[in-house]
Amino acid sequence: MRTPTLMLLAVASCGKTDGWFEVGRVGAGVLYTDSATIVRTGTSATGLALLDFRSPQSTKGAVDGRQHEYDCSNQQWRILSIAYYSGNMGGGDMISTTVEPGGWMPAAPSSTGITLWDAPCGKS
Repeated sequence: MRTPTLMLLAVASCGKTDGWFEVGRVGAGVLYTDSATIVRTGTSATGLALLDFRSPQSTKGAVDGRQHEYDCSNQQWRILSIAYYSGNMGGGDMISTTVEPGGWMPAAPSSTGITLWDAPCGKS
């Protein structure tokens, strides 16, 4: 199994045209996911997402690449790790990383969370 840091390094080599599709808007950014990065094991899955900002967000950069974990049986998801990049769509230099799983969040109807959850879990 790949480590979260290695999964996030893969974000830098993936351009928007390599399977990324828009999930929705989150604050000042646009959230993308790539179904090619999804790995499903039983009732759980992992995959990558990008939160792309049109301009840098303070010292964090213009985009963050995230590895998510999905609980398909309980309709919830969480962020496992985040890498911040200086350029849009995971381009430029990696500025910093955070590898610490966050808390579980519900994949609520009509939310970006449900769209993210639908990609690996296939139901809503």
